Amino acid sequence: MAFTNRYQDPIVYTVCELLNVTQGEIASKSRLRKLSVARCLISYFLRRDTSMSLLEIGQVFGGRDHSTVIYQINQYKDLYATDKHFRSLADKIQSRLVHYDQKRSKYRI
Repeated sequence: MAFTNRYQDPIVYTVCELLNVTQGEIASKSRLRKLSVARCLISYFLRRDTSMSLLEIGQVFGGRDHSTVIYQINQYKDLYATDKHFRSLADKIQSRLVHYDQKRSKYRI
C-alpha cells in the first residue's frame, strides 16, 4: 500500500499496530469485526487530520467508495458515543498520534 500523504502513514501504522492487523488486511474485502473497526478508526483520523478527500481515503482501503468512507466515519461517532472499549482505543490512538506529531515537530528545522 503506497502512502501519498505524509500524515497517512503514521495513522494507518498506529491503528494496525494497536489492533494487530496488517495493512494488507485493511485493504482486503474481509468483513471481520476487528478489520471493520480498524477501517472505521483510520477513516475518521485520516478525514480529521489530513486534507485527503473521501475518495482518496477509500483508496487506502482497496478502492472503496466515498459513501463507504462516510458510513465508516459515522460508525466511528456512534461507537465512540456508546462503546467504552472503542472510546478507550480511539483515545489511545489519538494520544499516540499527538505524541508522534510532537516528536516529529521537535526535529523540524
